[in-house]
Amino acid sequence: MSSHIFGEIENICDKVAIIKKGKIISEISIKEIQNSAKKNYEIKFSTVKDYNDFLNKKWDIIEKNNITKVIKVNVLSTNVDKFLKELSLYKVDNFKELPFSLEEYFIKFYKDEVNFND
Repeated sequence: MSSHIFGEIENICDKVAIIKKGKIISEISIKEIQNSAKKNYEIKFSTVKDYNDFLNKKWDIIEKNNITKVIKVNVLSTNVDKFLKELSLYKVDNFKELPFSLEEYFIKFYKDEVNFND
């Protein structure tokens, strides 16, 4: 099956192949993507102080919003326990895991070629 609708592929297929310039550059099972070694989390802090204090820690911050006090962080699966223990020291309004998607996996291979200014 070939499709550009990532959700459709995730729901129907067990395995995917990424094709670039006519060649298969990656083959992976959907379960491998979903159980990635890296987990992404979104945290909304209750206070500006907690938000700023957490930003100064050595976590892999992938996105931050100073107005909403929301941080997205990438954590290795082996460090989730340590991450949650540290996070428990802060006042948090909301916390959720952001599931890794096939679209994100695909973009890794094409990110240098995407130009939205054309």
